[in-house]
Amino acid sequence: MQPVPPDAPPVESAPAEVVPEAPASADERLHLARERARHGDWAGTRIMLEPLHAEASPAGFTARYLWALSLEFEGSLDEALAAYDVLLTEDPTDDVRFRRAETLGKLGRYDEARRALRELPAGAGDDAADAVKLDVLEGVWASRAGKSRGARQLRAIVDAPASMEPTFYLAEARLTLLERATTTANALGFDVSERRMAKNLEQRAALVLEAEHELADLIRLDETGAALRGFVAVAGTYLDLGDDLRAGPVPPKLTDAQASIYRDELGQRVAQVWAKSSLYADKGLEYAARQDWIGEPVATLAAVRAEATSRVDGGAP
Repeated sequence: MQPVPPDAPPVESAPAEVVPEAPASADERLHLARERARHGDWAGTRIMLEPLHAEASPAGFTARYLWALSLEFEGSLDEALAAYDVLLTEDPTDDVRFRRAETLGKLGRYDEARRALRELPAGAGDDAADAVKLDVLEGVWASRAGKSRGARQLRAIVDAPASMEPTFYLAEARLTLLERATTTANALGFDVSERRMAKNLEQRAALVLEAEHELADLIRLDETGAALRGFVAVAGTYLDLGDDLRAGPVPPKLTDAQASIYRDELGQRVAQVWAKSSLYADKGLEYAARQDWIGEPVATLAAVRAEATSRVDGGAP
């Protein structure tokens, strides 16, 4: 063995592996579950709640409520509804009844959702903020059922809300208007007469601009989940617009030389539209990173960005 020189630095032992401490109490677990939910980490929310889920205690009830809520916002609606039904047998609080009604609405069971809201105690919805919530839900359900009055009702609410307090519901109202604009735009095809194609293109451009304005107002409400869904819709509508433009017919009256020029100019225009899709997907991902949001629709935005970038780089779907 070689002797150790007197001026050699001391030998440090390898650092012990750091093991994160488990939450020390039910309150801490509930706090951490809420924090994970705030960032869209629904699976992580349930991991925090799992040890409390079967407890016959106030903390256990809260854990089961947050568990059901995580399923609802994750999109596991049938499971969420079943979980809310169980909670109703334990303690039919107004919050549980309200969330169950919303879940029915998300499932498209609008008549049942309205009946569930009517089961709330008399006086629920009397204050301005609660009244906005109920009005927004009615407008959202009517709009999703294809009734034009729903969009009119939502427009009236967001233009002059009785209360700015329920930002979550004002964001849902704006998101519904935004998605209505993009859905309507995407349905306007270009495999039609030249005159009709020009009109459809003009209408689509106006609807996409409307969606962009709604997204800007939606972001100001600081409701991350709804804003990210808005980014998905806008990025997606630009992707679809580029695809439809590219697939549209060449005007039949053009000569071969004119048709060639038309295709070249169209290709440049389509690339610009796809680039807009990529830009909005990028902006959505940047927004998600700023808000520390890790759940959906982050993966969807990344997929849209990859698809749009691929189209721009390759020039074709």
